[in-house]
Amino acid sequence: MVLRYAALILAFLAIAPAAHATGTITCADQDDRVALELSIGSLPVLKVVGGSIAVDDRMIAIGGDDADAFAVGQAFRADGRLMVDFTDMNIEAVTARLRLEEAGEDRDFVTAGTFQLVGTGAYAVTCVGP
Repeated sequence: MVLRYAALILAFLAIAPAAHATGTITCADQDDRVALELSIGSLPVLKVVGGSIAVDDRMIAIGGDDADAFAVGQAFRADGRLMVDFTDMNIEAVTARLRLEEAGEDRDFVTAGTFQLVGTGAYAVTCVGP
């Protein structure tokens, strides 16, 4: 009997999805001045695990070791809204904000909103991804 349960558990684990699986959200503005790529974890809550932000000629890593890198201060996804606040790596100030609205009907889905880089500008963006 124990062997039967062990075999069932092993079979279940073999087909269960990996807990560390990620998806990607990619956003851009219509003038190609801004590009964001966020890797998000497959968790019950929104977890941004990495990515990058490009504004004009400036490239910013999310969670990187660069002096110019951003940390994820907070991230939230519910009721068709996705919100992420980025901070400096010392978490002393908010450096950027992403606010998105998601809408869908049948097989048509769209995600759009704003990206603000504090001290630089605010941009309308459209996105694809989970």
